[in-house]
Amino acid sequence: MERLNQYRQWIQQVLARHKQFVPSYGEIEQFTVFDHDDDHYLRGS
Repeated sequence: MERLNQYRQWIQQVLARHKQFVPSYGEIEQFTVFDHDDDHYLRGS
């Protein structure tokens, strides 16, 4: 169970880092959604 929690944390860290990257053109809103209960993760723009 501890390994699963570690994987969840890594996924969240990677998605949070990707959100920091700014597109080279236009003003594009970026968002990240975490569903901790069902382990669903969404990264969008």
